[in-house]
Amino acid sequence: TAQYSYLRLAHLFQQPHLYYPKFAEFFREKSLEEMTHAEDFMNYQTQRGVHRSEGFDFTAVETVSSCVGIDSLYDGFKCAQDLEISVTKALTSLVAKVGNIKYDVTVTGTVTYNEDLRTGQAALVTSGDTTTSLKAATEDAETTGVTCNNLVFNYIELAEHISHEYLGHQIIDTKILANAVGTLARCASDAPTYNNFDNTCVFAVERLLKLE
Repeated sequence: TAQYSYLRLAHLFQQPHLYYPKFAEFFREKSLEEMTHAEDFMNYQTQRGVHRSEGFDFTAVETVSSCVGIDSLYDGFKCAQDLEISVTKALTSLVAKVGNIKYDVTVTGTVTYNEDLRTGQAALVTSGDTTTSLKAATEDAETTGVTCNNLVFNYIELAEHISHEYLGHQIIDTKILANAVGTLARCASDAPTYNNFDNTCVFAVERLLKLE
């Protein structure tokens, strides 16, 4: 969703009525960055043994409300700021979820794995008062017949990966975009509609974003 939203902004700011080519290129780069992040999550699964998932159904989440009906430069950067905030919220929620996943036999769909890669990943499994690695837990279940119903999984490496690779950058990117929104709001000649900006205002945002 973020990738598509940024791509839309890139094309919007190439239109004659909102022609800001430097900002169009900026948002195009943001779109490519989001696609790279999506591929990173795909690679995460592949590296841990996923062969295929039957019945795969991709559904994009609804974009943030400020990304609808963009008519000005201010609207575009407000959309980008709110989009980053929503992504940060989703990633933070994901970190919380992957640290406490209860075994669920009712999960629909069939996923085929390379079992060595799947069980060899950095994850902890808790059963009662005992916590062990996913590999050890798998071997224990196979040899002693322990049921899976009371197991809780903690994907520690995934949580660390999201926190280290994404959340820190999210805060930085959101602050930069918030500064752009604030600059445009202050220098608009028609507040509070924020539709008209002189070249000085546009140059200020370009410098803020370090655009050539």
